[in-house]
Amino acid sequence: MDDDERMEDLEEAGEPPLALSDAERQILEEYDKLHQMDLEIAIIKAQKAYKSAPADDSPDALVAAQEALLQARSRYKLRNDAVELVVIANPVLKAVHGGTNASPIDRDLLPFIVQRDDAAVDAARSATQAQATRDALTDVQVETLRACRRNVQLTSRVFELAAQLEARKAVDWDGGEEALRVRDEKRKWRAVKGAASGIVAGSGVDWASDEALRDMVLDPEDDD
Repeated sequence: MDDDERMEDLEEAGEPPLALSDAERQILEEYDKLHQMDLEIAIIKAQKAYKSAPADDSPDALVAAQEALLQARSRYKLRNDAVELVVIANPVLKAVHGGTNASPIDRDLLPFIVQRDDAAVDAARSATQAQATRDALTDVQVETLRACRRNVQLTSRVFELAAQLEARKAVDWDGGEEALRVRDEKRKWRAVKGAASGIVAGSGVDWASDEALRDMVLDPEDDD
């Protein structure tokens, strides 16, 4: 982003642009050109090294290339950050401490420094809140997995008890026309009840902690 674009952004944000002198503006332009030249030189060197290097697409070679890229990027960023800190250190000190030797541009920097510090504090606070939200989400996910595991165990036990109940009723049932009719009605009712129980049990809801849902799934009433 060049100085003109920075000025346009400041005007759109309602901030007055810094009153840069011609010499200061020229220094910033030369500094941007220096960055651009560094990037172009690095690209040319990388292209030459790529052409002269033997082709090796093995996983180890790719990992080594990625590590070399990360190291080069880290060195480049560290160097630029160090240069920028050296360049801005003196104007920032003059702006903050308001010395008599501060130039008008140094004094104009103060509100922007305050905004930068406020933005850094807000960013740190947002990062802390985001981490707390992620931790809470992890806790909820863990509890959900535990609840699903409990539901699976309880559902398995319900099926075992239902099988035992059906076996006992088959042995104890006394025939008769009226008894057969009652048995058919109860079978239909139990089929509907079983479908509803299966839906609740398989939904992942912690029905064991809710009395109404627990009664629906476990069917505690006596059918004898």
